[in-house]
Amino acid sequence: VSFYAIIHVPRQDHESILKQCWNLLKDDGLLCICVGADDLKLDYDTWDGEPMYWSQWDMQTSLQLVKYCNFEILENKFIIDTTSDDPTCGHLFILAKKKQTPI
Repeated sequence: VSFYAIIHVPRQDHESILKQCWNLLKDDGLLCICVGADDLKLDYDTWDGEPMYWSQWDMQTSLQLVKYCNFEILENKFIIDTTSDDPTCGHLFILAKKKQTPI
């Protein structure tokens, strides 16, 4: 399970994170993650007075990446970020199962 963490790692590293998750899980293990929902190569700002970094893929790319890393997507859902005034701002939650074939 990883909620609201992967978005704070450069998006070019998301594949490596997912592959490491695959390696850690037992056969048929479940992956439950929260990723960004829009294409954002890099954003650097402050959050609650502290420096913060965001980087994410759009929803479709994130779903394809999870599949590419040998997971079967069981469910996914976009959740609007209620702290934003933008109704398109939110996060994608993904529940996936590890496939047996090694990557």
